[in-house]
Amino acid sequence: MSADDILKIIAALPEYIKYIYPGYLSIYLYLFFRGKTLKDNNYIIVKAIAISYIYVWLMQWLAQSVFLRKLVNFIFFNAPKELKQNLCLLILSIFFSYIFYRIAISKRICHFLAVSYTHLRAHETPEHL
Repeated sequence: MSADDILKIIAALPEYIKYIYPGYLSIYLYLFFRGKTLKDNNYIIVKAIAISYIYVWLMQWLAQSVFLRKLVNFIFFNAPKELKQNLCLLILSIFFSYIFYRIAISKRICHFLAVSYTHLRAHETPEHL
């Protein structure tokens, strides 16, 4: 492996890392809000990649909005594009982990989901099982 190959790998690392850390941060913060600890296992990294991929897709979709693009450029002024992307991913990670925590502790939503599940189970017939 030559020095140029190593430099190419180092240059590509930030692109790969953005598909891991936002999801991992979301999982960690959600569990922190719930008062639980993160148990590292093989599935955590898979979940983190899946969540991060959704965040990156959402960020790219939101970037199509002219208003949001102008807002990000105004807030972060002359920051490099990569820095803007990473800060937006951090904001999305914190925002969604808190929103899902609030949903998880909401009695109304939990009651609605329980009733919906019970309602679905009531309509099952032996053929469904």
